[in-house]
Amino acid sequence: MSFTIFKQNMLSFMRNQEGIDSSDDFAKKLTTEYDSCIKRGFQQPGMFGLLIPVKRGNTDLMETLLKLACIKASNVKQGNHTFIDDIGKAIQGGYWVGAEISTTVPPLMVTPPAFMNISTTSAFVSSPGTWTPIGPTPPVNDSNIFLDILIASITVHLTTIGGTYIMQSLYPGVPVVTNIGFLPFIGYTVLPWKPIKL
Repeated sequence: MSFTIFKQNMLSFMRNQEGIDSSDDFAKKLTTEYDSCIKRGFQQPGMFGLLIPVKRGNTDLMETLLKLACIKASNVKQGNHTFIDDIGKAIQGGYWVGAEISTTVPPLMVTPPAFMNISTTSAFVSSPGTWTPIGPTPPVNDSNIFLDILIASITVHLTTIGGTYIMQSLYPGVPVVTNIGFLPFIGYTVLPWKPIKL
């Protein structure tokens, strides 16, 4: 379970406060774990039943935006905060901007009148999706609860990501014609998590 691994790794990190030197460490860790989690997911099934994962996300921009989110959160002395939504903005406006999908395996789905894809030339995210705000939340001391809320929000966001595959496809004719095919997509799948009781 990809999100389970993400949560376990983040919990271990967050519960070791003595080992965290600054909020920049949190931004770096969250970016690394999110990237790994997403790369364990897939956009859709490809040929031969293989799954098509993200090839590259914009981790540099995500980490920078997460650092800003941490600074903003640290300036909230008391009361509700928007930290999870600010993390969401870093994910949406950072990681998914310019993200590329793997071109190793062509998608199984075709755009009619093509009947088969033979290779993928490029695959890119053109819409970083929509982050549904949860609004201001009260501070929580339990990392487990914080991560459950964050994962639920990430899961909803992944359903809204969109882009396009550009492929070489086979079209009917005599002889069969090879030409460019365009296949728009929406959504990205990461396996769900199981609640962790520690």
